[in-house]
Amino acid sequence: MGTIPYLCFNLFKKLTHSNNNNNNKNEPISNTLDYNINDRTITNYNSNSIIDNEQIIILPNSEKTFMQSLLVRFSFYSLIAIIDVHANWSIVTAYAYTSVTSIQSLDCITIPTVVLSSYFCLSYRYLWNHYIGIISCLIGATGMILTDYFIQSSNQNIVHYGNTSEIHLNQLYNSTVNNQLFTAKQIVFGDFLVIIGAISYGLSNVLQQYLVLKYGVVEFLSCVGLTASIITLIYTISIEKHSISMMLFNVTSIDLTKVTSCFIGYALAMFLLYSLMPLILMRSSAILVNLSLLTSDVYAVLMDIFIFHHSFHYLYILCFLIILLGVGVFNVNEPVITDKKDHQSNCFHLISQKTKL
Repeated sequence: MGTIPYLCFNLFKKLTHSNNNNNNKNEPISNTLDYNINDRTITNYNSNSIIDNEQIIILPNSEKTFMQSLLVRFSFYSLIAIIDVHANWSIVTAYAYTSVTSIQSLDCITIPTVVLSSYFCLSYRYLWNHYIGIISCLIGATGMILTDYFIQSSNQNIVHYGNTSEIHLNQLYNSTVNNQLFTAKQIVFGDFLVIIGAISYGLSNVLQQYLVLKYGVVEFLSCVGLTASIITLIYTISIEKHSISMMLFNVTSIDLTKVTSCFIGYALAMFLLYSLMPLILMRSSAILVNLSLLTSDVYAVLMDIFIFHHSFHYLYILCFLIILLGVGVFNVNEPVITDKKDHQSNCFHLISQKTKL
């Protein structure tokens, strides 16, 4: 539902801009909110804008240009919607197999993904500290997976006596949703789901940065939101219809009020995240955004301890410190954006030039 206001506002701006151009055909094209440009042929090479802002303003009487631009833009928006939907699915599904601590710690995989994607797609170039930071984050993430696996494997081999030990074991390793005991294989599977989701998020953020800088916040939110909503609706009907029917009709074993409250809270949090993310990307970069999001791990750890009653092993602290060390080393020097000649060879620019978008 959050897509509707952005879509209506975007259509209003498009129609208003087209009418103004029809009434003033001899006047130069001015800056608009939708396209975020100062001139039709100006390329912005400041520290935050590393893509070509050259635009073709679509007029109603330019059918060929309209269809060509519509097809290319729809392809970009559909691609980022597909990647983002599957990233969300992977992360949410991982909560049924592994702990919140592991999920929040393994999301640092987005950093090397964004770094590599920005290198090839947005012409970012890195210094020695950036590579050391990437390696440190990968070491910390790998240590988190191994810690999860060996701790759970060792606990499965312990014989507990007495009610106190059994209750503690259940509180420590049971899911708070369905009281399912996590096995070592389930935890590893959940960790790899997080890795897949983190990589997808990284690719999505880089593509999102490109589209936001090229077409503007409003068009991005309206088009990607609408496309992703359609994909999500199809997946929900085809995959989750059984779970939804149980939630709605099996009222004896499910507290519908609590479930609805959780859904509303999650929806509001995601709405704020996806609404603010493009605004931040216009003023920074996908790398800085993902580095900043690592601070959410602190809150996840506190919730894991005080709400879910999980113990916090010292190896988790060690792995988390290694990740923070990598983030700090990475942030010593900012990445360098290549000059205009090298900038023209990035993959997004080549796609735009080939399609004359």
